[in-house]
Amino acid sequence: GGGVDELHLDSLCAGLANIVYEDNPGAEFESLGFRVIQVQEQRSTLQPKWALVKHPGLRIVVIVFRGTFSVQDAFHDAQFTLEDLACGLEVNKGINSAVCHSLEGVRLSLRAALRDGETCRLLITGHSFGGGCATLLRLHTLISPSWGPLLTRLTSVDVVTFGAPLVFGSHDMVAGGGALMETLGREVRCYVHQGDVVPRLLGSKSGELLSKLAEGRSQIAAGSAQYVGRYRAVGCFRVIWTHGSTRSGQQDEIREMRSDAEVSLLLEPAPLLYLANTIRDHDSSCYRDKLNSVCSRGGFIHRD
Repeated sequence: GGGVDELHLDSLCAGLANIVYEDNPGAEFESLGFRVIQVQEQRSTLQPKWALVKHPGLRIVVIVFRGTFSVQDAFHDAQFTLEDLACGLEVNKGINSAVCHSLEGVRLSLRAALRDGETCRLLITGHSFGGGCATLLRLHTLISPSWGPLLTRLTSVDVVTFGAPLVFGSHDMVAGGGALMETLGREVRCYVHQGDVVPRLLGSKSGELLSKLAEGRSQIAAGSAQYVGRYRAVGCFRVIWTHGSTRSGQQDEIREMRSDAEVSLLLEPAPLLYLANTIRDHDSSCYRDKLNSVCSRGGFIHRD
């Protein structure tokens, strides 16, 4: 029942977010000490793959969503259209639809995991599209009355994403939206690898990047371009930098962005620099390896 520090928990989440891509992830979850409550296979884009696992020793329950396999898939899966929710927030329509189709199944699975009466910490995680699902799932747990009884049995909730797209629009339609954003801002941690373009797809200066990625897909490019600048960053953003060279030795570092200006700069794409490495830097195994590397060195998060 010993505690685990936040960085090591996030590293564990990165590993789980990578494992859920496997055809039969159950055995790998169990090898890490987790009890598998449910693995829901993907049925369609709107019914994504997810798993719910519990670690009795750590007293944590983890909900993990599988992401997309490639950057190009993100164009189809995300559907950059925004929609208004009754709570007063704008959200990504495609990812929200996927979460809504999964919401009741995840709730029932979590109820089964908590049936023994033990209080646990809940982690919601995912890579790429799965990270977007993780964030919007947390939003729905806050606004859906049916989730209330379960939330009282949790010691805390954390959302940990890796290379996830932005999912919130820039406008609050009613006053209540601001309070929800404050809660999510405290609970969500977003990891962005230095060359990963997916978190940068819809920033205020992403037009050129979208054109590059959507070459040959003019209809998609035109459809997504109208949403450039209409999304906002929510949560704590942590960038993963790799210093040094293969010959002299490389060292990974995690730096937390402390201000809105820093996050805006982080999410500002430089297409010619990033496109060459975007596939490598977006890969879920890359996030896993980078966080493992920092943890293995007794690493820490730079917050200056």
